[in-house]
Amino acid sequence: MSVDRGKSGRAKRLTKSVVDAAKPGAVRYVIWDERLTGFGLRVETSGVQTYLVRYRAGAGGRKAPRRQFKIGKVGDAGLTPDKAYQLARDRLAEVRTGDDPQAERARKRAEATVAEFCDEYQRLDPARKKASTRAIDHIRINRHIKPLIGSMRLSEVRRADIERVARAVERGKIENAGRMRGGPYAASRTVGLLQGIFKWAVEEGVVAENPAYGVKRAPDRQRQRFLSPAEIAWLIDTMAQMTEPTECRPRQIGGMFTKLHEQIIQLLLLTGARKNEIARLRWTEVDVARGFLPLADSKTGQKSVILNAAALAILAEVERGESEWVFPRPGRPTSPINNVDWAWVCVRRRAGLDDARIHDLRHTFASIGYAGGQPLAHIGKLLGHKNQQTTQRYAHLGQNAVRAAADDIGVRIGEAMRAGPEPAANDNLVQRDADRKP
Repeated sequence: MSVDRGKSGRAKRLTKSVVDAAKPGAVRYVIWDERLTGFGLRVETSGVQTYLVRYRAGAGGRKAPRRQFKIGKVGDAGLTPDKAYQLARDRLAEVRTGDDPQAERARKRAEATVAEFCDEYQRLDPARKKASTRAIDHIRINRHIKPLIGSMRLSEVRRADIERVARAVERGKIENAGRMRGGPYAASRTVGLLQGIFKWAVEEGVVAENPAYGVKRAPDRQRQRFLSPAEIAWLIDTMAQMTEPTECRPRQIGGMFTKLHEQIIQLLLLTGARKNEIARLRWTEVDVARGFLPLADSKTGQKSVILNAAALAILAEVERGESEWVFPRPGRPTSPINNVDWAWVCVRRRAGLDDARIHDLRHTFASIGYAGGQPLAHIGKLLGHKNQQTTQRYAHLGQNAVRAAADDIGVRIGEAMRAGPEPAANDNLVQRDADRKP
């Protein structure tokens, strides 16, 4: 066997200062240790850092299969750069005596079922995802992936199996899927999750290739739905007329609509915040004096949601009890409110807005701001976008205002075309023609 440096960043001695200074880039890279060929630090675009050993198995030199052994992640208990170096040296010593420390481990893991490997993926969280994203992954794994291919051996999965998963999720034909209805969007995201799971399996040396790569995914459609002023008024009036609490029936809708749900919906409309930024809001994240919500975490990290006067008035109506949550769960104040999505389904059906999602309240906030002449940069700041390209997609929501301006100009020009010239103007035209005659 021989060691293999592979594609290399600049070789350095991996000290604590070098590890601390290693920042994520546009692509994943490896910093190799100059003392020990094959020992390096991999830095993901997400910022996750992993100590690894790379070597080639067998006596074939550069033609021998390349192996990679993960020593551990930066931050793991007791794993200092020096400790990682010592472990790497031990592993490479085994390689030189003819052992393959990764092969047996990879063989055993390849015999695991997809369900077992998915559980390992969730437990170790190699991508270091946010808790909300992990919760969605958990649902997709349990409701889509495990029922369809969970019993298959990891090494047996082929591209055709991933395509079968995509078709089943798109049709919504999944056993024990509960409320997961499937569809093109769900199928696309499930395939994306499988790509990530098998990518990790490849990196761990468990499988040779990723069977999910190349599977066609339905493009994520950018929803363009937003509420008109008349629909906003109808929505508010519908909620005002609902008794509190209102049981949302028929049973398949589920949930219960309360005053807290009404206040959440109003705040979503008035702030452009995401659903959980309001539904899971803590009192420690409410600064009424300065008029904003200093959120400790959101989809894009720390974020401040500015409160206008109308939003402040809604918050003033919220009763503050002993719970840390602004909107505690009825009967369980130690938890935030639940069933917000189903309460929204209840409201929108009563209001005749069946095609409106709760996230469209955020679209509505953006569209009204754009139609009112607010620059996209300001709207992006209010929405908490880090990338202006994300805000740019809201520009189409203001096209009604642009079209109205064009229609207004057309009406004025059309009136002028139909009116005919003024008498004084006719006299001027006659005189002008007379002046032109020889």
